[in-house]
Amino acid sequence: MRSPSWPSVFAHSVLSLLIGMVAWFFAFLSGIAAFRGLFYGLITDGSYEYSWGGPTLAGAWLVHLVLGLLLVPVAVWILKAIASLLAGLTRRLLGDGGPAWAVPVALVLAAAGALLFRSWLHQA
Repeated sequence: MRSPSWPSVFAHSVLSLLIGMVAWFFAFLSGIAAFRGLFYGLITDGSYEYSWGGPTLAGAWLVHLVLGLLLVPVAVWILKAIASLLAGLTRRLLGDGGPAWAVPVALVLAAAGALLFRSWLHQA
């Protein structure tokens, strides 16, 4: 196994930091969405007419509860995929047969995560 150069290590560190921040942000948003789905009836403003499962509180709460529960395994699967991407990046850095697609996918994910974060900050 070869020793990586410092520019490679620096680039890997920056890219891994960005991907890690995307993963934490995704976990944060998933936690909020799951919490809001489970406790929808306690945190809503009371207008159920146009909400999913409305026009009654029971229907709206049931639909949001099911969606909140379904979100958890999907979020875990996505976080596992991000962890696999980070492992592939590390194997690529070490010259240990990491996938060639790991770097471009990580760059696209970092850019998409930055755009999502910016959009989330500027929502009305």
